[in-house]
Amino acid sequence: MIRTLGVVIALLLIAIGCTASPPPAATHKAPERLPQVPLVMYQGSPGVPKDVSALSQVVGRGKPVVVNFWAGQCPPCRAEMPDFQKVHEEYREQVIILGIDVGPFLGLGSRQDGRALLRELNISYGTATTFDPSVVRSFEILGMPTTLFYTAEGRLHKRHTGILTRGQIETLVKELLAAA
Repeated sequence: MIRTLGVVIALLLIAIGCTASPPPAATHKAPERLPQVPLVMYQGSPGVPKDVSALSQVVGRGKPVVVNFWAGQCPPCRAEMPDFQKVHEEYREQVIILGIDVGPFLGLGSRQDGRALLRELNISYGTATTFDPSVVRSFEILGMPTTLFYTAEGRLHKRHTGILTRGQIETLVKELLAAA
């Protein structure tokens, strides 16, 4: 709509004998900013130390990051976590995987449920939770699980809502690495 409005204004200015360049919004999309998210780590991993206290300490720091929003009592989250673990083991030198438990905000389990699921599935990639309920709105989490793929520079490359298989995760990680 902004682009169309810019074109209409430019045509009107040309029609009345004025010249103007289109507004910046018409030709350039502003970069998406990473919402501020305070984290409380459940467990660290390579690339995600146990003392990390904000998502901005992980994303945009020179390595691509896959952020998976999950919940302790979310069946699709439970189903895909072992595949994220396998991808973590295979690509840990190239990509950071970080799981963030948002179950308490969605009625899909407590933080204790989240920790129990990590133990049960032997998950070793970095995981955290947050006490900031605005994370659901800020990251537009419309379904569970939701996974975001960030470039090494911190730009959102892809968003996926719903369960991912190992093959899908690997394909998206390879696309993310190729985008670097």
